[in-house]
Amino acid sequence: MGPWRRDGRAGMGRHRDAEPALEPGAPIFSYSFLSDGPETADASGAGGSGLPSASLPSPPPRLFDIYRLGAHRPIASVPLGHGDVLVMAGTMQETHEHGIRVSAAKAYAQQSRINITVRAFKPGSAAVTGANIAETSGGVHRQ
Repeated sequence: MGPWRRDGRAGMGRHRDAEPALEPGAPIFSYSFLSDGPETADASGAGGSGLPSASLPSPPPRLFDIYRLGAHRPIASVPLGHGDVLVMAGTMQETHEHGIRVSAAKAYAQQSRINITVRAFKPGSAAVTGANIAETSGGVHRQ
């Protein structure tokens, strides 16, 4: 799944990846990619791709909050910058929730963000066979 957020201030509410089709205990990989905004120029100054370049400052990271089930405050906040990968493994999906909080910071207003999530599904599940594909707001999701 790869949701694209045009407004970098958007978040993802607290949740667990607890779909029954997921392979229990398998790691989940979450890749973050951030843009510098619409006026980004490449190193030659010839117009931008919107992606960070080595010659420009990196966009500010977003905070990935981790909560124990039932807790009101996060036990950890992990800053995720452009190109970072976060691995959730073991029993994390059973014992914790996670999310990216919404931000009102102007630094994120002109920035877009995409997250690519890689998950392992049980053999024979609809997610593996391609049955019952439905469009959701976060991209294509297999039910």
